[in-house]
Amino acid sequence: MSKQAGKDTSHWDDYWRHGALTSCADAFEGNYQGEIRRVWEEFFRSAEYDTTILDIGTGNGAIALIASQVAAELKRDFSIHAIDQAEIDPLAMLKPDTAGLATIHFHSKTAAENCGLPDHSVDMVSGQYALEYTPLEETVTELARVCAPGARLLFVMHHADSIVLETAAEELRLGGLLENSGFFDHAADLLQQMDKVPANKAHRLAADPKAEESRNLLNQAADELKSLASQTANPQILQTAMNSVSDCFQRQKVLGSQVLQLLAQYRQQLEANLARLNDLQKASVSDDNAREIVALFHARGFAAKPMEDIFHEHNLLAGRLLSAELPTRP
Repeated sequence: MSKQAGKDTSHWDDYWRHGALTSCADAFEGNYQGEIRRVWEEFFRSAEYDTTILDIGTGNGAIALIASQVAAELKRDFSIHAIDQAEIDPLAMLKPDTAGLATIHFHSKTAAENCGLPDHSVDMVSGQYALEYTPLEETVTELARVCAPGARLLFVMHHADSIVLETAAEELRLGGLLENSGFFDHAADLLQQMDKVPANKAHRLAADPKAEESRNLLNQAADELKSLASQTANPQILQTAMNSVSDCFQRQKVLGSQVLQLLAQYRQQLEANLARLNDLQKASVSDDNAREIVALFHARGFAAKPMEDIFHEHNLLAGRLLSAELPTRP
């Protein structure tokens, strides 16, 4: 997902490196489904035979992949350029049998506001939870440069009142409580104590006051997290933390002191996820933001419609839909 120039993208690098196809990996099995997928399929089916498509903030290529699959279905020759400011390598990160990836030109470390494509070379632009993460004035100016007359653009953007933002807010709240519990710190303390005692003399830990204190604090924190997990509809971040720590204790005998590095990796992944969710919150589009973005497209020569709401299954608000077009020259 594209980020503003100069911003740290390491947490997004990490997210895509772990093989998620969409930016809402917990909400979809595989690629986007339901109304969101229908909107994208309809958009790409309206393309001409040899259309050039630019997908911004592509991540691991979810929307570009839909375009590729539509091209194969309709036997059209799309040229698909998929860019992201994060470090991406979908062909390596995703399963090799994900049909269509090989036909996409992926551009890693490429910002939407400086995509590098030739002037007037793009016929369609797409972006799923992408445009709102970029420096908008620079990005829209760049899109005006690369778009050919008659080019059509479609973006699904985060809605400040959507289920996506609601879920992110809850995960951030739980992430803060997780940090305050000291769960990872207590786990690290106990693992360090265990490393000092030979495996065949582990019973000595029970007589070690410091080890017992670490064990008690860890158990108290774990009980607190289990209680929190039972009270929320979105316990994934807590469950992931508890599973990560459990894995470290199961592997302690084999890894020895190196298990602390594994624990640190798990903690870093969790912190990267929280940073990603924080980005998401900051990128959400309010009613006022929506009007400002549409006005910005108008100022750069595009014809843009007022944003519409888009819904996921069960009538859950998923985002805002922005469509625009660069008029043909007289």
